[in-house]
Formats: sequence, structure tokens, C-alpha cells
Amino acid sequence: MRVLTGRKKPIANLSYSPDGRRLAVASDGRVAVWDLADGRTLAEYTLPGMFPLQVKAAFHPGGELLAVAHERAELVDLATGRRDKLPGQGALFNTLSFSPDGRELLGGGDHFFRWDVEARAKLPAPKLPAVKGSAGTTWPSAAFAPDGTRFAVSRRAWCRPTNVNTTAVFDRATLAPLARFEAAGHDTKRLAFSRDGRLLAAASGPVLRVYDLTAGAEVAVLQVGKLHFMTAAFAPDGRSLATVSKDRTVRFFDVATWVAARTYDFDVGPLLDLAFAPDGLTAAVAGDTGRVLLFDLE
Repeated sequence: MRVLTGRKKPIANLSYSPDGRRLAVASDGRVAVWDLADGRTLAEYTLPGMFPLQVKAAFHPGGELLAVAHERAELVDLATGRRDKLPGQGALFNTLSFSPDGRELLGGGDHFFRWDVEARAKLPAPKLPAVKGSAGTTWPSAAFAPDGTRFAVSRRAWCRPTNVNTTAVFDRATLAPLARFEAAGHDTKRLAFSRDGRLLAAASGPVLRVYDLTAGAEVAVLQVGKLHFMTAAFAPDGRSLATVSKDRTVRFFDVATWVAARTYDFDVGPLLDLAFAPDGLTAAVAGDTGRVLLFDLE
């Protein structure tokens, strides 16, 4: 177990490089790239905006690019430092997700964006049926399936008396809808596919729902008291779903029983994000105190 210290500001987002040697850390309106061998800051990028905790980052599968976003999204060439702004602005982002082949990037937040990475251009977005009486929509999250043939998005339709939250899965090539689930309550700010692509976890405030995409059904509803799920990610071995809930605990829910089979309590403050290393042997967590903790999974 190792603890790395950054700017002593809350860290809201983590992303491992594909080789596992670097970690992108989003905090206080900046994204820093750390060398995990010695903890050095290799590069830092400032992203101006009104909400510093909304800064997000994601490594490209090839490792040569870094997507960063605050009130607009950019692609950073890590070798040269060149920053290319992507079309679409005036939107806060909750998530960024590259396709496994690195050719597309999704952005979820106030709006939904889908970009061609090489062309730095917008791609067509999928469509969902309008919700009667909606005063507007936001698109809090988006994620690619591990095989790259599908992606999931979440939409919140602002309605009275109850907002409508939709989680949908689309075919990447045709944009045909493959699955759709609706729920009341908080908007879904995190989506995560299982490694085999069969399960989809959707974190919505204090409720985390798990859908079986093969059966087209909800198979689990998880809660940890009134704590909000800040993120969720399936473990590399596929046997558990890891969550953090703005306390000091990482919980691993067994995918066979959906019971919290393992918990880890860390003295690094309330946790905001978790990421698994590409080799599947370690994970990183971070939170309010600006510290990142790396721990072994076994």
C-alpha cells in the first residue's frame, strides 16, 4: 500500500495509463499526470471554469493522448503538449469514455457528446423518445462496453412531479437501441460495464442498480444507508463490483450474491473515485484530502 500526495485539494477523478505507469489525477480545476514509480508530476493542465470538482480526465487506449474536460473537452498530446479543443462547449462533464479501439470518445454531463478522435469532430448522437412534460434534459454519464460494439448513456428528463431517469444501451455502428431502463430518484452519474459486457451498473445517488443486458432485467439494487455512490467499477476478475460512497470505505459486492463480501477502510478521507490498474493487481482511490492510495487487490 502506498499513499501519494498532490495539491491537498479534493480529487474527483482518476485514470490509469494503459501501461499502468502513469495516473491522471483531476483536482481543483487541473489535471496532473503522475509517474507512479516515484510520484513525480510529469505534466499538469489547467482547465478554467466555475466548478473545479467537475474536471475529468481519461487516457486514450494507446497512451499517447489524454482527454480532459471541464466546461469543454480537449485532447492533449502527451508527447508535445498540444491541446486540441473538441467541438461543443458550455457544458459541465461528469464522465469521459474512450472506445477500446481509441477511435471514439464519449462525454456525459449537461449534454451528451460523441467525437471522432482522429478528426476531432462530432459524431451523430443516439436518440431516445421524448418524455412528455419534460422541461429539459441532461446526460450525466456515458460508457463504452469492453468489446467496443456498444455504449451506454444515462439521461435525466426534468419533469414534475417526478424526474425520469433513463439508462440506455446502443449499438455503436448503427445507433440502434439495444436496451432501455427507467427509474425515479437521483440522476445516474456513473455507468460501468462488467468485463464480459453482460452486466451494467448504474450509480444514482444512494442507489446503485445492476442490469443484466442479456436478460434485459434489473438484477440488483444496492444501498449503503444514505451514502451516495460516487463511482462503481467491476473488478478485473469479474467476480465483484467495487464502489466508493464518500466515506472512507471501499466495498466489493460479490456479483453472485450482491452482498458486500469485502470492505477496506483507508485513512485518506472521504473517497470520491476508484480506478483499477490495467494489470488487475492494484487499484487506486482518492478523495477529499488530495491523497491517492494505491492498494493490492489480493
